[in-house]
Amino acid sequence: MKYVPKIWASIGFILLVWSAIFLYIQRKSAAFPFHHLRQLLPDYPLHISNFSISYALYTTVGFMWLQMGSSFKYITYLGIAIVITNFIYELWIPFINTPDITDAVYGVIGSILGHLFLFYLKKYGMKEKI
Repeated sequence: MKYVPKIWASIGFILLVWSAIFLYIQRKSAAFPFHHLRQLLPDYPLHISNFSISYALYTTVGFMWLQMGSSFKYITYLGIAIVITNFIYELWIPFINTPDITDAVYGVIGSILGHLFLFYLKKYGMKEKI
């Protein structure tokens, strides 16, 4: 590894990925702790899987690539590939899926938030390995 994350960056990464996964796990729970989210987005449980998968996949791979010293442009290309894959899968591949553009939009939001986190992490959260 060429870079190591600062402690706050590692903790932030873990908390954010866990939060995205927690949103997915809690989508059918009656004891949902984010009641205001269900009021704001009533269809949230139907689409959150795309958000969670896109965010967790993008940030996990991006986090590893940042540690290896990969150029940020490759991390950006990965995000673009995840966004394109969301739309292809949701619009043209009906295998184990009901085509739904809203699912793709949730995946795009997960990718955008992941990209913002990775950009911030690259700029402020990594230090060269000694």
